[in-house]
Amino acid sequence: MAETHVTRSDLEALRGELKDEIHSVRIELKDEIASTRLDLAQLRTEMSERFGTVQAEFGTVQAEFGKVQVEFGKVQVEFGTVRADIADVRKDVALLQQNVGHLERTTEQWRIEMRQEMQQWRITTTRQLRTMVGITGGTFTVILGTLVKLVFFP
Repeated sequence: MAETHVTRSDLEALRGELKDEIHSVRIELKDEIASTRLDLAQLRTEMSERFGTVQAEFGTVQAEFGKVQVEFGKVQVEFGTVRADIADVRKDVALLQQNVGHLERTTEQWRIEMRQEMQQWRITTTRQLRTMVGITGGTFTVILGTLVKLVFFP
């Protein structure tokens, strides 16, 4: 193997190169750190803005949800009123059914009574007419006889 001798001047040159290299790496790192800090600051600003927007939207959603809850409460109250109205209507229908049943029974009773009264009236009227016809028939014969005498035998 060949031995290489490193001289002091080589080491100093290497040291100078390394120093320059370290210096340029430090500058690059400082630039990268500054850029990263700037990016981080922008990211914080954007995140704060977005978070503010999200919070505002969330507040809007909460307000709308509150309105929906109020409306839902109103609907529940209205539904309770409708249920009470339906119960009242059911009671009224049951009462009407009772009244209709009573009216039907009463009407049937009246119909029976009216038939009986009509039958009695027919019987009575028929007797009265027979009596009147009998009386009228005799009277008519007398009047006709009188007229014939007057007209034909003056």
